[in-house]
Amino acid sequence: AKKQIAIQTQNKNLKITMRKEDADEAMLSVFKTMTATTEGDLKTARKHLKKLEDIIGKSVLTDVLDLKILKGEKNFDAVEKLSFKLLNNKDAELVGLKALVETSSKKKNFEEALYSANKAFEARQDLYWVIENAFRIRAQSSDW
Repeated sequence: AKKQIAIQTQNKNLKITMRKEDADEAMLSVFKTMTATTEGDLKTARKHLKKLEDIIGKSVLTDVLDLKILKGEKNFDAVEKLSFKLLNNKDAELVGLKALVETSSKKKNFEEALYSANKAFEARQDLYWVIENAFRIRAQSSDW
């Protein structure tokens, strides 16, 4: 029998349904995915992400982990596509905006980068990356 597990996020609870006996394996898969991504072993990270998706299905959590892997793979088109999906989720909106700022900057699309940076600034002026990127992109595009 599957049981619903609630994970507290900033704005609300994220509800994931899984069998109780799979909870430890799911948490371990999250940890292994993050560790492998940080180490740059993206093939192993994908393997652990797939295992997590088999347990909990596709969710905001798996999308954020996938985003990190895609960034490591330098697959900027896929990062952009997934970022737009994350913008539609209030809990993941800033993650999507940050990825769009970074991706648009790397692609030298400063108009899109500035738009995303301004949206992030409207949402959270207190985050260092928001202030830094908004200032940097405005300076690059001479938008004072």
